[in-house]
Amino acid sequence: MKRVLLCLLLLALMVSFSVAAVESQVDNRDIQLFIGYERQHPLSQDVDFDGPVLGLVFPVSKRWFIYSEASFQSDSIRNNDFELNRQQITLGYKFWDQGNSFWQVELGTIREQFEQQIADFSGQDSDTGYLGKLGWHYLFNDRHQFAIQLQGHLLYETNRYLVHNQYRYQVNQDWSVGARFSLGYDETFQHDLNEYRLHIAYHF
Repeated sequence: MKRVLLCLLLLALMVSFSVAAVESQVDNRDIQLFIGYERQHPLSQDVDFDGPVLGLVFPVSKRWFIYSEASFQSDSIRNNDFELNRQQITLGYKFWDQGNSFWQVELGTIREQFEQQIADFSGQDSDTGYLGKLGWHYLFNDRHQFAIQLQGHLLYETNRYLVHNQYRYQVNQDWSVGARFSLGYDETFQHDLNEYRLHIAYHF
């Protein structure tokens, strides 16, 4: 619980910094604060993790941006409790902008905390690793956007890969909603995880 409050506090501080720094930003900025719900379904396990996710996209310039995200997921099976929390922060760069399509690359760090309570046994583990993303975005028009993103990260000395398929609908200038379906692969590229996410974002 303390970690959740700490993450929320850090996110609030980042938002405060974003609002305070608005006058110094370039034109056509798009600071995004989003909240959503995510569900992870490991294909070889009975457990399904789900819970809220919070995030912030902060443009540093027309091409550079900072992305941060924190998710808080849990599950309970026959009085056995599991908790999985993750945080990530990346520095991103937008390139090859063709007007209705563009690419983005991100590099940063990811942290995970896992806790389990099984009968009289309790345990926890955590690790911090590296994270990289490469994504292609396509704008059908001013309201509809699709993106596909490849992600790789290293945790617990194990490489993992994700393919994110994302859709965003721009409701108006201030609000958007989105959905994401992701396929997860282990270091031998075997499909072993599905992820589902819905979110709503406010654009400053």
